[in-house]
This record gives sequence, C-alpha cells and structure tokens, in this order.
Amino acid sequence: MSIAATHLRLFFAIDFSVATKNHIGQTIADLSDIYQNTEAIHWMDPKKSHITLQFLGTVASNDISHLCEQISHALNEISIFNLLIGPVELFPSTKHPKFISLKVSLTEQLLQLVTQLKVAIQATGYPTEQRAFHPHVTLGKFKHHAVFTSHYHPFSEEIVVNEVILFQSVPNLHSSHYQPLKRFSLKA
Repeated sequence: MSIAATHLRLFFAIDFSVATKNHIGQTIADLSDIYQNTEAIHWMDPKKSHITLQFLGTVASNDISHLCEQISHALNEISIFNLLIGPVELFPSTKHPKFISLKVSLTEQLLQLVTQLKVAIQATGYPTEQRAFHPHVTLGKFKHHAVFTSHYHPFSEEIVVNEVILFQSVPNLHSSHYQPLKRFSLKA
C-alpha cells in the first residue's frame, strides 16, 4: 500500500450554504473587476470557500476513527452560534498583502470551538497550529509581491454555525479538491 493510501491531508472547517458561496462568488467577481491586474492574483473557487479551524496536515488513515471520537466528545457541549463575515481585507497587511480575504468576527463561541478542537487533536498525539488564530475566508492569493490599494467592499453576512466538518484535501492537477469525511453537529 502506498503512503498516499495510508496517510491523508486533513483539516477541520466551517462550510457555507450555497447562497453564501454564491455571495462570495459575486464578491470575487466584483474584486477581480476592481483589481484588473488578475495575473498577480489567483482567485479562489467560491464553491470551495470555508473557514479553516485547524489544519492537521498528514494523518495516518488508521488514526482517523480515534480522532473523530475525540472531536465528537470535545464538541459535545458546544452550542450552535452565529458568525459575522466581512468586510474584505488585505492580509497580513495592506502594505504587503499575501491574501485578499473576508474577515470573520472572532467571537467567544468561535474561540471556544477552536480551543476544544485543539485539545482533542492534541489528545490524539497530533500537533496543532501554534500561530494565533486569524479567522478568515480566502478570496484570492497574491502570486508575487505587488502594490495594491485596499478597496472597500460592502460584504457582510451573518451565518449560523451548526456543524464542523473534517475535510480531506485531495490534490489534483491545478489545485485541491476538498472531500468531507465527517460532520460534527453542534448542540441545538
């Protein structure tokens, strides 16, 4: 059996409804009109938009069941909550942006969710992200350094977070396909 068959690239994320993904798609179209220099920006496919909560990297396939048990237990007491998405931002700074993204409000509930995920992942022996959590939705990635000015874009949408999804990132020729492996419902 190959290493690819025994190890999977995984991450936990909040997914969006079709309507929210359509709204994000329209925002990407609007921004690509504003930033006419599209050769400097790789725009994301809005159908793949999400909020990454924890990226695990490569996980042994025989560890996934134990990982899912730990996550189910950790999220057992996390209640459904709302999140505000928007406005558009250049990240990490307007002078040296690497991404165009939608800012996501860092609420107490979202921070609790991320903390519980980290504890559960660490209990399985896998490392977690050590950088400060910066919730966002990536709209585009800058291919090289360029000078861009920040443009106000009136994107604002409130979403209901009622589940967390474990995704597998499957590379293909030009990008990656995100395959949902397991859904974890939050408490109603």
